[in-house]
This record gives sequence, C-alpha cells and structure tokens, in this order.
Amino acid sequence: MRNIRFNNCLNQPTKLYNVPIGGLIVGGFSLLLFSIIYGVVTGVVVMTLGFFLGNWFGKNWYLGRIQSYIYWHLPIAKILIDKKLPESYQRKLM
Repeated sequence: MRNIRFNNCLNQPTKLYNVPIGGLIVGGFSLLLFSIIYGVVTGVVVMTLGFFLGNWFGKNWYLGRIQSYIYWHLPIAKILIDKKLPESYQRKLM
C-alpha cells in the first residue's frame, strides 16, 4: 500500500485572499446590518465579533462537529433523517 499525501488546501476550509469565507460572510453581514441600525463605529465593532464568530462556525462546520451535534441531539432526528438511530451506548462506538 502506498502512502498518499494530500495538499494542505484539501484539508482546510475555503478561503478568499487567505481569509475564511465564513468570517467574511458573517462579518460583512453584521457590519451592514449594525451600520444601518446603530452607526458605523458600532458596526465595525460588531463586525470584528462577527468575523471571529464566522471563523469559529465555519471551522466547526467544516470539521463536521456541528453536523454530528445536530444529528445526535436533534429532538426529531428520526423523522428528519428517516432511519433508526442507534442507542446511546452504540453512539460512542461510531
């Protein structure tokens, strides 16, 4: 069996100008929204918080942590996923 090496770009979330897209989207949206409502200075402060929140959300979404949390903790997962969920002791094995 031959070892396969992946490029770093295949193991990272998508970036635009070396900035994660999740941070750009959430930061830009929060800047626009809060600049209109509260003013530009407040919009810039909230933009930085939104940027870091978007980076965190994008990274955890890419790593699959958010999807697995939704899958295991959603109250109506059996209806939405349409298959039988394993018992809690079997979840640890997966």
